[in-house]
Amino acid sequence: MNKKSQFSGKQSNIIFSAHLEISLKDCPLVEHHLECREIQLVETQNLQTGRVSFDEYFQSRKEAENRLEELKQFFGELVGAKKYSARVRRIARLDWSESWKKSFHTARVSRRIVIKPSWEKYAPLSGDCVIKLDPGMSFGTGLHPTTRACLRFIDQLAGRDFSCNSFLDAGCGSGVLAIAAAKLGFSRVVAVDFDPQAVKAAKENCRRNSVSRIVHCLQADLGKFRTREKFSVVAANMFESEHERFMENIAGAVVPDSPGYLLVAGTLLNQYPKVVRMYARKGFVEVKSVKKKEWKSGMLLHP
Repeated sequence: MNKKSQFSGKQSNIIFSAHLEISLKDCPLVEHHLECREIQLVETQNLQTGRVSFDEYFQSRKEAENRLEELKQFFGELVGAKKYSARVRRIARLDWSESWKKSFHTARVSRRIVIKPSWEKYAPLSGDCVIKLDPGMSFGTGLHPTTRACLRFIDQLAGRDFSCNSFLDAGCGSGVLAIAAAKLGFSRVVAVDFDPQAVKAAKENCRRNSVSRIVHCLQADLGKFRTREKFSVVAANMFESEHERFMENIAGAVVPDSPGYLLVAGTLLNQYPKVVRMYARKGFVEVKSVKKKEWKSGMLLHP
């Protein structure tokens, strides 16, 4: 879903939708990959026609057109260019943010980390790390099983005596992992994503959580992302194919001369062993793993 701030201030009675349609049989594949990326679109299934529509809403036609181009590339890679239709729709404005309030509520995702939507009140317990998110964002709420696993790992690692006490969120999406690392004491945090909308969302969430001075958000292609700076903890929550594609740069970002950790997620149960073997070739060993539904995530150590 688009940013709630896009609908702030003076309101128009018209909004624009980046609208895509696929066949019902292709829906599970698309849903799976949308969930992996935590891209949240409004989905409507029509059992009579056998079609499924996905919408994302914007205040201006230009914003909808730009987003539609990104989604067309995403859908085309999954189902093929001839198996979906796409257009910008001009429709009467509805308050879509209200629908989110029915399904997204404050949730404790680890011993200390609590995810709280912007409209709910929550009285924190002693030691709580409360992260404020608005599900008007396009990049998720932090409650996907693989994101929860990474947040639990971050909670467990925060406060350890690292040589550089730094954290890299590779493929940051909403920036929730980077925000958790910053709020739990990592002194240097970098959040990277290829998608400019994700970087924009991460920056807005960092401002909402008062960690903009700690978290540096930047747009970069992970295939070309080579940094002299090394990190004590690197989180990579992404598709198995992306782990394979970006492994060299992700593994290379972990500190080489002292214990460093790599958090790997975004993989299905049957994909996880392959991902662990890939990083094992770079010297990483698994020290912990978490299974949730069909997903498996791991904490790897570079001794």
